[in-house]
Amino acid sequence: MTRDLAARAAFGNHQVYAVRERVVLSGREPVVAAADLAFNRLKAFRDVVGSGAKPDSPELADVIDAYGTVLRELRDAMHDELGEPRLETDVSN
Repeated sequence: MTRDLAARAAFGNHQVYAVRERVVLSGREPVVAAADLAFNRLKAFRDVVGSGAKPDSPELADVIDAYGTVLRELRDAMHDELGEPRLETDVSN
């Protein structure tokens, strides 16, 4: 199996699309928007891994950082929707 196919298989095996659909159906606009951005950054991460990027490559570091940023924003939106305080601890990466 090629690296690209393996990355795509892992994406599908973890039900990323199903989780995305549950968020779209149950979340309010700020959560859905943040989740969609996180989903797209995760796909970009998958594509960079699938392209054969080395673990220490700048390209991989960039997509990991970008995903971490939007993941933090998604968590903030979810905490806001639940009426809970945002986390002070950065647990994105």
